[in-house]
Amino acid sequence: MGLIRIARGPGRVRWALAVTFCLVYFWFISRQNIVFGRYLLPIVPLVALLIAAAVVSGVSLLRRYEIPRMARSVLIIGLTVAALLPPSVQAINWDRDAAKVSTVSLAYDWFVAHVPPGSKVTVETRNLLLPAQYRSENVAQLRAKSYDEYVADGVDYLIASSQSYGPYLTSPASFAREYAEYERIFAQSREVAHFAPSNEHPGPELRILKVKP
Repeated sequence: MGLIRIARGPGRVRWALAVTFCLVYFWFISRQNIVFGRYLLPIVPLVALLIAAAVVSGVSLLRRYEIPRMARSVLIIGLTVAALLPPSVQAINWDRDAAKVSTVSLAYDWFVAHVPPGSKVTVETRNLLLPAQYRSENVAQLRAKSYDEYVADGVDYLIASSQSYGPYLTSPASFAREYAEYERIFAQSREVAHFAPSNEHPGPELRILKVKP
């Protein structure tokens, strides 16, 4: 009931500001070229408070009407479940996925087992960090350099991630130049390992490419 009292009088301004901030922030973030859900974290506490206020307000509203006690209890339980079930399911699914072996872990294990120490590697993701025994560099996109430049730099292996090349390969008509740059790298190198995501192995698609001398 405390939330309901806050929402009355001058408190309505505070709730209006909370709603406005969430909407404006979500609109701003949705227009950015970012892929990480953590950027939505600033509005999570406010959204949780607004949902709680909506549930409490709904319960208070139900008590004003002559509704049979059983029906009212069922409605209250329904409101509570509707508010708690979706985030609970998402949290459980996230924990379940986190317990699985990702494509990044598979690629890491394969690389350490099959590639000799001292090899020079360019990795197209920050999620895959190779041990110090390799001369590795993490970049945003492999297409920033041509294949010939990688050869001239003495790079032995390239690791490509669908988080970077995926949008270009799925929409070649919209990204003709980017698509062509990636296709040249894939065609000129030799793929030695490929890790595709599945129900058991979540994560990006990863391609390990051998740079031909």
